[in-house]
Amino acid sequence: MNYPKLKLSLLPQTYAICSFPPDCAFPELPGTSSILSITKTAKETTIVCDENTIPGDCQKSENWKCIKVEGSFDLDAIGVIAGISKPLARSKISIFVVSTYDTDYVLINAKDIDKAVSCLSKCGHKFIESIETS
Repeated sequence: MNYPKLKLSLLPQTYAICSFPPDCAFPELPGTSSILSITKTAKETTIVCDENTIPGDCQKSENWKCIKVEGSFDLDAIGVIAGISKPLARSKISIFVVSTYDTDYVLINAKDIDKAVSCLSKCGHKFIESIETS
């Protein structure tokens, strides 16, 4: 399958992935993160936020960089994440994906970000300057 060639941007912030118990009261949420994702399941609550605004005491993984897929996609678009995840998996780069209604965000540990950008560029994806305002 041919995957779409995407316009990507590397966001300047560094992020944390935080885990809370499923029954926790939501901590006060930071308002300055360019990405703030909250996912609640029966087993846990996960919050992705700017590393400088980690909400309270939690299990966390810090030092993640974020690649944003620029542009909007229909919810039935096929191959967007596969076009990113497959080459990164072949390069042994782990990812954490956050999807929104309009687009996708791929978090990559900062130690692997240069290798990831190089890998995705070689696959035909184009990195552009971020249009995020922070």
